Amino acid sequence: MQPRPDNDWICKAILSSDDGIFIVDHHGIISFWNQGAKNIFLLGAHEVLGKNLSALQAESLTSGDDLLSIYLEAIKKKRSIEVVSILQTAQISHLTLSINATPVIMHENDPNGSSCVFVFKDITFLKNHEKELEKDLNALEGYVSKLKGTQMVNMKLMKEIVAKKREIKKGNATLKDLNLSILDALQNISHEILSPLANIIGFSEYIKTEESLKKKTLNDHLDRIISAAQRIEKMANRILDASKLESEIESGSVTLAFEVVDINSVITNVFQEQKYFMAKKKLKAQMELEQHSLNLEADRGMLFQLLTNLVSNAIKYTPEGGEITFRSRDEREKVGVRIMDTGRGIPEKEIPRIFDRFHRVPETEGNQIMGIGIGLNLVKSITNLHNGEIRVRSRLGEGSTFDILLPKTQAKKEPEQ
Repeated sequence: MQPRPDNDWICKAILSSDDGIFIVDHHGIISFWNQGAKNIFLLGAHEVLGKNLSALQAESLTSGDDLLSIYLEAIKKKRSIEVVSILQTAQISHLTLSINATPVIMHENDPNGSSCVFVFKDITFLKNHEKELEKDLNALEGYVSKLKGTQMVNMKLMKEIVAKKREIKKGNATLKDLNLSILDALQNISHEILSPLANIIGFSEYIKTEESLKKKTLNDHLDRIISAAQRIEKMANRILDASKLESEIESGSVTLAFEVVDINSVITNVFQEQKYFMAKKKLKAQMELEQHSLNLEADRGMLFQLLTNLVSNAIKYTPEGGEITFRSRDEREKVGVRIMDTGRGIPEKEIPRIFDRFHRVPETEGNQIMGIGIGLNLVKSITNLHNGEIRVRSRLGEGSTFDILLPKTQAKKEPEQ
């Protein structure tokens, strides 16, 4: 029979509660069963009262829990045990239950509290709601993740924009420097043209107006005219050579006529060609070449131009009575050429820029030397075309040393398909 508490209203409340409540005595017999338990298990009180708890084990708790184990654990630990499990029977699809088992003392002959009150709460709705919330949360996390991704993309774009702005700013500064260098070069070209041109015009007018010139005087004036014209021609050829080479490099159409070249013979030819100009400035010139041939694969004409530009530069900036030295050396897989002078030297801060097109080292007072700033740029370009490298050491007042290293053999290019 159902126990009847003293207070009828408490008894009625428990009996009619939506929560499933039943009591198992110290023998494991079900002694109380309310309406909520009937609704959950679909079993009436007359079907379970007086029966052992094991009678409910046919009702599967799919989480792996069973009522008997829960009962025994609560009795053993003498405290409430709470589990969440899913009830699935032939009549019930799925019920998610919150199960509380609490040991209690129901009778005087039950001093150890081995009876147990089971309370079942149907939390299926809460679980389903929790799943919906979890689904919404996952969707929200996905949205946040996409938002973060978008923010990351935007940040990346912003960084790229900032980098591009810096690059453009740097490019503008470079263009400004290049424009100034070009203007300076044009000014120098104008001076270099006007000076010999003034000689040509002056001596030509003098010859035209003076009818009684002696032959020797006439020849001297003609020599000066020819010399001035040759200066203009030489400068024009250098500008054309630099422009042509730069154009071919930028368009990718430059072609080199590689052949086996003895670097010693090229140095000797350059030395012979520049001998007159070195003697004119009373420069002491010497060659310290390897005794054996130093062969490499190179374009002979460009190699000759490279060394000529370096030597011309050395002659230009070395005062009268100075020295210029040519050296060659074997560097295993490479060939080395060194040109040293005792000229005025290059300021340390200017060395990184001396190979820039149209760049000229600022003149010091009393050392005005004309030039257009393309000689060393050509040297650098030709060295790069031969897969070589160039190094510079210089100190003001002590001269400069240019070292060229060129590979003995050039890597073979794969034929285009």
